[in-house]
Formats: sequence, C-alpha cells, structure tokens
Amino acid sequence: LEALDAFLGTGTDAEKATMFFDAHETADGELVLVTDYEWRFPSREACLRQLTSVVNEYAVWTHSCAAFHAGAVRSPDGELVLLPAPSGNGKSTLTGAFVAAGWDYLGDEAIGVRPDSLVAVGYPKRLAIDASSRAVLNLPESDSADLDPAEISADVTRLDGDVGPISRVVLPTYQEGAEVTVQRLEPHEAVVELLANTLNLARAGQAALDAVCDLAATVPVERLIHGDAHQAVARVSTQLV
Repeated sequence: LEALDAFLGTGTDAEKATMFFDAHETADGELVLVTDYEWRFPSREACLRQLTSVVNEYAVWTHSCAAFHAGAVRSPDGELVLLPAPSGNGKSTLTGAFVAAGWDYLGDEAIGVRPDSLVAVGYPKRLAIDASSRAVLNLPESDSADLDPAEISADVTRLDGDVGPISRVVLPTYQEGAEVTVQRLEPHEAVVELLANTLNLARAGQAALDAVCDLAATVPVERLIHGDAHQAVARVSTQLV
C-alpha cells in the first residue's frame, strides 16, 4: 500500500474515507487490488500501469456534483480554468503546459463542479502522458504512461477537494499546424459541449444537470483550437476574464 500511495502522490483531504482499497501479493507474484471489486495483475509494475484507470472509475462515482472529463488549472492570479475535452484532443498535454507555465494543478482526467456555487473539486492524479506529449513538454523519454506533475515543475501546487469557483471554461482541440484560435460559445452551444464531456450525468441526475446549465449560463465557455500547447497557454493567459 505504501508503494501505491507513493506512486499516486498527494491527492487526499481530511474528509472521512468513503472507499477503502487493500492490496496483497500472491505466492506466484501476482498483485491483487481489492475493494468492492477485485483486480488481479501479474506484477507490481502491471498494477501501476493500470492503477490510475482503476482509481478513475471511483473518482467519478459522485452523486453531489457534475464530474467532467476535463483538466483544470489555476493561474498565479487565482483564475480557475476548466479544460473539458474527449480523449485524443491533447487535454493532458495542454494541462501539463499550464503547469510548466507556473499554474496550479487540479487534475487532467476528472474534475467535479458543484451546482449553484460552481466550485471545482480537484482530483490531482498523475497526468496521462505519451511519448509525443513528453517531447512537447521537454521531458525525457520514459516507458511510463503516467507523469508526476512535479516532473514538469518541481514547485507545482496540487489542489484537491473544493478549490474555488470556475472562472472560465476552455474546450481544447489540438490540430497539427493550426494557429491558435479562441471562439466564445453561446449558452445553448456550451450546454451541448459540456454535456458531451460529463461523466456522471445518469448517476448524479439533477445535480449534474444544474452544474452544466449554470456553467453555460454564467461562465465564459470558449472553443480553443491550437497546434502548439505552449502558444495556447500564452493565449489563454492573456485573455483571462
């Protein structure tokens, strides 16, 4: 368990735990991870490669807020930006580029947003990064698909639990060679985009739907197209509301 905690890094708060994990190794070297389900891995290394996927399943089992498939970061001036996007749109790479620029890190996979207050709930797991993303972030090659944000910026601040209200929603799409463009969406367009990136709508019901509608109605929602994550960060930084 100590090895699993060390791999996941800081991402806990003082609230009473609602889910417990246990782990043990079998005589033939398998690692068994147990909660209300049981996962069996052929080795510790295999477990670590899939651990974030297992934990992610539980992170979005909330009933009290909308869980978005999104990254989230906070600027040095305190502006909190939500980055919802489907897989393959460069969300984690862009989140890492924000960290490299000195922004605080809430997560790159699942971010909660509470209805009414629109407070973001951070889940600062390790980033899911492939080889091309490592190159963009000027990081050394690695066989690992996970990245501790401290490898990008040693003094990064990880923010978990209730962090503060969302200031801006940016929907990123990476297109090779594209110039950076930002388009403000109308509320009805924003609702469609946000619903497409909500992970727990069926489970959370009205609470999640209220959060989606409140975001679309009260917070700037923009579509960002870019071909360079660092240029995109610079553009977003200069246009903060």
